[in-house]
Parts: sequence; C-alpha cells; structure tokens
Amino acid sequence: MEAVLNARREGDVDKSKAMIAEMMKLVGNSAFGRSGMDKSKHKELAKFDRRTPGLFKDEWSGDAMVSLSSKNYICYLPDETYKLKVSAKGVQQGRGRNEDVINPDGFETVVRDRTTLQGTNKGYRLSKESKSIITYSQTKTAISYFYDK
Repeated sequence: MEAVLNARREGDVDKSKAMIAEMMKLVGNSAFGRSGMDKSKHKELAKFDRRTPGLFKDEWSGDAMVSLSSKNYICYLPDETYKLKVSAKGVQQGRGRNEDVINPDGFETVVRDRTTLQGTNKGYRLSKESKSIITYSQTKTAISYFYDK
C-alpha cells in the first residue's frame, strides 16, 4: 500500500512519472476497499466503521432451487406460502409477463426434458424515421438447458 502512495506522490511532482502513478492508482483500488486503508491515519472514521469482516446476508432460505446458470435460477418454497425468487436474464417478469415460462415447472421441464422455452418481451420505442412511438413484441429464448461457458 505504501508503494502505491509513493508512486502517486512521485507522479504529482514529476509529470514523466504520471503514467506510472495512474497505473499504481488502479493497483491500489483494485484489491482493497477500506480493508487496505491505514486506519491509524484515519481514527475519526473508526467509530463509523462497524462492519464485521466476512459477514454475509442470507439472501434466500428455502427448500427448492433450480439453477441453470448464474443469472437463470428459481428458488421456491413448495408449501402453502409458495414464495418465489426468480432470475431470468433478458426476460421481462413484471405485470404477469412470461408467467407460463418463468415458474418452477418451466425450470424443471428444461432440466428434465432438455428443452428450450421461449419468452416474449414487449415494449415501445421512438422511431427516428416516422418520429412516432412504435410498440414491439420480441420473442426470444427465455430458458435454455445449454450453457456454453
């Protein structure tokens, strides 16, 4: 951390070392947040920093999860409350859209039968040619069993 600070100071004094200072700035910011800060120089901040290192929030607690990739998953409680947490990248979910696809049965069908389900995105955009608002409906792959990465 001290090397980063020294390089940045040298870059302020000597313009020929400005590029090195900018690179060291990236090095200093990339790996550390407040964990790399020398707190002895900033004692007034210590009383406000009450975070516990390594403490994470429980994002979901449930009985069932079907995950196809990092951004395509569904978590649910198969009981009377039937709470859902759904993530399907690129597929609209609000106002009852794609409910026939984005549900536990849809995700389980994709895994079990190796199928691909289609979803529909609807919206509007401004046309430059006619200078009017155009509504559109776009069918796209909502959930796919194949993950190529």
